[in-house]
Amino acid sequence: MARGRQPTARGRAEVEMVRAAAVMAASPHVVHWGWFRIELANLLIILAMVVVFVIAMVVPFGRSAWARDDSGDRP
Repeated sequence: MARGRQPTARGRAEVEMVRAAAVMAASPHVVHWGWFRIELANLLIILAMVVVFVIAMVVPFGRSAWARDDSGDRP
């Protein structure tokens, strides 16, 4: 990098991704539970996906047109 130049946002993101990959590759933590064995990073990703799925099932989305209509003409 030239002296005095600031890295771009993309450059900073790439550096952070390389750092994160190096940290994860250097220190694999494994969770053991009986016969079940999984790396901590994979377990966290699976848990995050389950949380997002549950939130998607619970959070109300947009209501249909007949539900918004208060004229009393509901089927």
